[in-house]
Amino acid sequence: MGIVGMTLTLAIEGAKRNIYVNALAPLASTNMTKGLLSKNSISVKYVTPVVMYLCSKECTLSGKIFEASGGFICETRIE
Repeated sequence: MGIVGMTLTLAIEGAKRNIYVNALAPLASTNMTKGLLSKNSISVKYVTPVVMYLCSKECTLSGKIFEASGGFICETRIE
């Protein structure tokens, strides 16, 4: 939750200077998930597209949280 709070605060502060701030939560392979997920589903090639978009000049999103893994990307909201 600390990263989410910092992202939202930096997005508000950065808006004054056209600075966009977002958070990305990629699925990671850990000892806890070993055997549950195939290595293909958590490959970096599935996370790279969202990183490239968020770093591009076309992206005007700010204050958003994204999850990415296994070819699936979604915006996450905390309510």
